[in-house]
Amino acid sequence: MEEGELYYHAIMDKFILPLTEKSPYIIIQPTTYSDKTTFVNYRVKTKINGLDLIEAELSDIESKYAEEMGYAYGAILKNVLGDYAKIFTDL
Repeated sequence: MEEGELYYHAIMDKFILPLTEKSPYIIIQPTTYSDKTTFVNYRVKTKINGLDLIEAELSDIESKYAEEMGYAYGAILKNVLGDYAKIFTDL
């Protein structure tokens, strides 16, 4: 396979085609492996908790990101404080 064919396959068959077929997934490949192999592909959902990332507005995506990161931050903080409380019983 020549370089142009590889680019076409990577862009069209793995990314653009699933979007045109209204597939709930796109296929991505980590850049670490992109020039070495084709077997490390990740099928990623385009919807997160009901928000379609392909059709959503940027403000909706930013809001969902802030919500998800806020939840993760709160969970981590709770775990860290719980661990500190076990170590330092005076807290």
